Amino acid sequence: MNKYAPPVSLGPDTTIEHGFCPMILFAGSGYSSYLWSDGSTADSLVVSESGSYWVQTIDMFDRITSDTINIIYPSLSLPDTAFCLTDTVTINTGLNHAYTFLWSDASSDSLLDVFAPGEYWVEVTDSTLGACSVRDTFVVAVDSFPVLASLGPDTAMCTGELFALQSQTGPGYTYNWSTGSSDSAIVISGPGTYSLTVTNYNVCTAIDTVDITIKGVRPTPIFSYGTVCYGDSTNFVDMSYTQLPDGISNILFDFNDGDSSVQSNPFHSFAAPGDFPVTLQVYSDSGCYADTTISVHVRSLPTADFLPLTGCENQLIQFSDSSEAAEGNIVLWDWDFGDDSTSNVQHPLHLFDSVDVYYTTLIVSDVYGCSDTVSLPVNVRITPDVDFEYDESCLGTSTYFTELTDVPPYSPIIYRRWEFGDGNYSLLQNPQHQYDNPGTYVVKLLNTNISGCTDSIEKVIAVHPFPVAGFISDTACETYTVCFTDTSSVLYSTITERLWNFGQGNMSADSIGCTIYPDTGYYTVSLTVTSAFGCSSVANKQIYVHPIPVADFSITPEYGVPPLDVQFYNYSTGANTWIWDFGDGNYSTVEHPQHTYIVENIFNVTLVAENEFTCTDTAYGNVYLIPSSLDLVLSNLEVTDSSGYYYLYVEFFNNGTRNIREIAFDARIGSNVPVRETWSGLLLPGQENTYTFTSAFLNPDNENIRTICVEGTVLDAYGQEDETPEDNTVCFALSSEFFIASVYPSPADDYVYINIALPDDGDLELIVSSEDGKIVREGLFTDQDEGTLRTRINVQNLAGGVYVIRARYMDKEDVVKFVKE
Repeated sequence: MNKYAPPVSLGPDTTIEHGFCPMILFAGSGYSSYLWSDGSTADSLVVSESGSYWVQTIDMFDRITSDTINIIYPSLSLPDTAFCLTDTVTINTGLNHAYTFLWSDASSDSLLDVFAPGEYWVEVTDSTLGACSVRDTFVVAVDSFPVLASLGPDTAMCTGELFALQSQTGPGYTYNWSTGSSDSAIVISGPGTYSLTVTNYNVCTAIDTVDITIKGVRPTPIFSYGTVCYGDSTNFVDMSYTQLPDGISNILFDFNDGDSSVQSNPFHSFAAPGDFPVTLQVYSDSGCYADTTISVHVRSLPTADFLPLTGCENQLIQFSDSSEAAEGNIVLWDWDFGDDSTSNVQHPLHLFDSVDVYYTTLIVSDVYGCSDTVSLPVNVRITPDVDFEYDESCLGTSTYFTELTDVPPYSPIIYRRWEFGDGNYSLLQNPQHQYDNPGTYVVKLLNTNISGCTDSIEKVIAVHPFPVAGFISDTACETYTVCFTDTSSVLYSTITERLWNFGQGNMSADSIGCTIYPDTGYYTVSLTVTSAFGCSSVANKQIYVHPIPVADFSITPEYGVPPLDVQFYNYSTGANTWIWDFGDGNYSTVEHPQHTYIVENIFNVTLVAENEFTCTDTAYGNVYLIPSSLDLVLSNLEVTDSSGYYYLYVEFFNNGTRNIREIAFDARIGSNVPVRETWSGLLLPGQENTYTFTSAFLNPDNENIRTICVEGTVLDAYGQEDETPEDNTVCFALSSEFFIASVYPSPADDYVYINIALPDDGDLELIVSSEDGKIVREGLFTDQDEGTLRTRINVQNLAGGVYVIRARYMDKEDVVKFVKE
């Protein structure tokens, strides 16, 4: 926009070296308005004097611009002046001869010599074509100081008295005394002639001389006083003196308030504080006089005042000293609260313990000891006794607050405010509030009664968090104990109660809850935890109970001597990994491992079978690398006849030192073909067991068949012989007669075994004789029980041949033969 409406410009500052003609200041055209420093509104301004000129314009865009220019003309300014009587003065315009001059006396030089006082003027014309001129007027005065200044006539004075110019005194003078002093006055020290040369401000000089005689010594006026506070009397003490033989004839204190005293040590009370000029006039016996004036100060008193004039009982009232000091600072405060309590603090705190009007007095003293006293009534009103109670809560539930403030009926609560410590507040009397976060909060209740007294109380409350319930567990396997570990936590507290519900009817309150699941499947486990405050949370988790494998194995052989190669057969089901512990520090993960034992011992073998769910089962076995004996004993045979069939029940035990796992039982009725059934299990050394035949045997109804016998054979002996095979057979007599049921083996080598049916209790005699009738063995069995007697006969030393066994029982006898190899 400046291209079309440039800012206004008056050009550079201008100094006119010669001439007085006016010049025109042109602001330029194209502006909608002008305003000059003299208030004119044209586009130009005519000036003829030195000065600073400005113009302000508004352009076509309504923009306001301004500029200032300084103009300097040649100066013609002649000041008024004066000259001393009998002297002249030359007036100089300060301009050169390029100008023409015309003075009031018609002279035309640039200078004018003036000899007489009066009013003069000069007109100066420049040499320009316009021949412009200016005129100035000035006044010239004559100073008569040289003839008017005087020391006065010759006089008699007192030594020590001041002597000065008696007329035409004034400021700005210079003095030159004959004593050498340049002061305006000198002290007369003795008689003589004194002269003074004095020059005034117009540099006019006067000279005068005086003769002085001495009439005595000037007394020295001195007095002292104490500065006092308004209202107190000031004590003045005269201490004036003079030289002997002169003495003080009289004195006068002039207090300049219309009162005076001729006493030497007067007291005087001034009517107001302030400064008072007190003059002491002293006269000597020789008529010499002196005086002195001292400004005596009477100090203003401070103004005692304080606030407040109301308060509340049992609350600290902050008293504020509002006293004003007139002079100096207030430095002492003396409070009396009207309840036998005092303080020296400027702004004291004070507590009134009961409702009343207490006249409180404040005395203030300033640094000069000036004091003032004020006593004002302080109205102490009743204060509410604020209190409240609350119910702590768990997070997410409301905390209930109950106001318990105690106030009389005549001073009810008109305003209350609860601040809950979390940025929230309430104006209700008994509010409830729900917090967003657990923790401790400072709750404040503020009450204001109708008297304007306010009190508050703060209490710390706790918002208890709910526990974060949780738990972890191992893999759950059926029929195995699975334990659940509580991982719950709670802020600012502890878990004090737990309740496990395992989902199958079992419960627990332990921190680690353990249970057994009898079946596979899904179960929902829940844990309820309760914090010390009583906040409870529940964690639920669904678990799956996995099936367990069934570990089983066999050992072949189970007994032997080192080195012994043993084959282990794994019969586990539901497993995919196996860990064998052979009991000698060696392990294997092969399904059907083989292992060689090289030392004697009983080795405990363990098989751990594990499925894909890490559920395990364990089977145990032993490998016996020790000398062992095999001795199966069939101890009893029970036969039951039911509906024409015989049912057999065999009792047997392991009389050896090795385990028996499989036994073949051969049952024979008479000489019929035996019926074999097999027992499988584990019969430990010294352990008894029973077997009931599943087969039923038809009653032959034949009196010649008098016995049923069962023979047991160990099938897992792997070549080891039964040490006492004679006890491997047990018989049951079908007849109630006495008879020899069986003799075996025949032929016999070392022993022959015999089963004899005894119908009643009694004694039995056995005789073994050769075929020719020679008795080779005999024995008596006394008090035998009814049933089948089984015994062994040693035939190791008998020669080979046929032998006869004769059994005698009561009055009966039975005979049977056997062959000795």
